[in-house]
Amino acid sequence: MWHFRLFVTFLVLIVLTSLASSERAYGKSPFSVKRDSDGIWFYEDEDPICFYQVIHKATANGTHRRANYIHPLLDLDGNIITEDFPEDHLHHRGIFWAWHQVRVNGENIGDNWECKEFNWQVVDPLVTRRTKSVDLLVNVTWSSSLLLDDDKNPAPIIHEQTRIRLHTTRSMYRVLDFEIQLQAIQPNVSIGGSEDDKGYGGFSPRLRMPVDPVFTGPSGNVEPQRTAVAAGQWIDIVGQFGPDDQTSGVTIITHPDNPGYPEPWILRKSGSMQNAMFPGRHAVPLGKGDEGFTLRYRLVTHRGSTNTALLNRLARQFAK
Repeated sequence: MWHFRLFVTFLVLIVLTSLASSERAYGKSPFSVKRDSDGIWFYEDEDPICFYQVIHKATANGTHRRANYIHPLLDLDGNIITEDFPEDHLHHRGIFWAWHQVRVNGENIGDNWECKEFNWQVVDPLVTRRTKSVDLLVNVTWSSSLLLDDDKNPAPIIHEQTRIRLHTTRSMYRVLDFEIQLQAIQPNVSIGGSEDDKGYGGFSPRLRMPVDPVFTGPSGNVEPQRTAVAAGQWIDIVGQFGPDDQTSGVTIITHPDNPGYPEPWILRKSGSMQNAMFPGRHAVPLGKGDEGFTLRYRLVTHRGSTNTALLNRLARQFAK
């Protein structure tokens, strides 16, 4: 137990040191960051955009412990549009990427989706500010108390390197890009979604949903179903996200190079997340090094109703 406490203390010190020191700037940038003991706030011209959770966070009684996600995310009018620890699904958390199945030698090692017996150790968060964007680059070690090393500490299972890029806000929209690289550390690692017929798992925004949201894809209206639906490269969710009667939306765009593209969509009008599903109910092998996965997603917050021409253009630019 003493060794475990020393190990945890050492890792926390690494994270706190990283929070205090890792930042670069190239040219004059409208972006700024503020770091606290939990994570990193991102601002553009002093307006808050989002917060990245570095340190593990849990409910008041210590359950559903998690890190490595975005919450809150604010829209162009300053409304918080994500939820964390919602009562209907306490494990849902802002903008997150997770899987029920994380297997080693065929055995499930904790639950990365439901935050059971799982750890995300964020090391070396690096912020790079440029004239038209700001990047957050993080290295994350996944581990579980169900798989211990020779010293009885949680053994590393997967190495994640994620880059989140915030672009300068335009008059009608803002773009955030996510690039998530996953590489196995242990031999014979595989990941998969829920094992039922829904198969959900992967990139998942938990939004503070408006009443009567409208879902639109490249080909038009999309109606959420209990199981996954085919909707194309992107899905736009429109409604009244703020306290007034202004219409706005959130778009999730997938990248053509993603494994499984075009991903099916798990969509919900209320009380749940929206999910670009990968890989589905059947776990797939995750290799080491270059044999791992790279998953890319673009998130757009915008004013007004769905602008198909704009979203198609942003999708084409993202695909380059």
